[in-house]
Amino acid sequence: MARSFSSDSELYSRKKMRTEFDSVSDSSAQEQEPPIFQKTSPVEPTWWITENLYELSQPKAVYDAVVKAHYPAVFLNSAMVTGNSLDLQIAVKKAISKLARNSMITKSLPMEVLYAISPRTGISDALKVLGFNAKLSAVFVVWLHSSQEPGDSQRTAFEKLMQQNGNRLPLSRIKDLRNLSAISDFYEFSTVPERPPLSPEWTTVLTSYVTSKIATKE
Repeated sequence: MARSFSSDSELYSRKKMRTEFDSVSDSSAQEQEPPIFQKTSPVEPTWWITENLYELSQPKAVYDAVVKAHYPAVFLNSAMVTGNSLDLQIAVKKAISKLARNSMITKSLPMEVLYAISPRTGISDALKVLGFNAKLSAVFVVWLHSSQEPGDSQRTAFEKLMQQNGNRLPLSRIKDLRNLSAISDFYEFSTVPERPPLSPEWTTVLTSYVTSKIATKE
């Protein structure tokens, strides 16, 4: 009985087909992963933060409501958010610590968090550059809550407001909305010669630098 042998080219073709199939399968699996619209993280044993990102169709209406309601949340200009949750956790932890010691620089916990995120010592700078205003097309919201689930009446009221004036976006969209050049300027980040600005490597270094600035601010 004649014995059948596969040529090297045939073996290569079969291996290539399997590799391409596996690659397509992996890609399909990644594409099918559901988007994350909300992220809740512990900061202290009795404090949590919940992150949300919203696109605004009526920014002035939302801004006016936020100013009036005094929500227990930090409203950030999405263009100035790196997307690293550690930045927010560090800032909130610092603000909570000052609240416990009765040594806050500002008059509210959300404002103290905003101040902690800013690399500057002026509160007006933090508000102007990092804060929410009536001209923004998107806002990044960090809810502050002392129970693991942020299900209070104010949160519910805000969600109703957003149903009429915008919609929630996946948190991954922050990479499309952030302005890395503006973040670099505000945090006074020096360009690394061997890493071209806005390259993936440069972005990684910038993100780590911002985290260190927030962590070391007095």
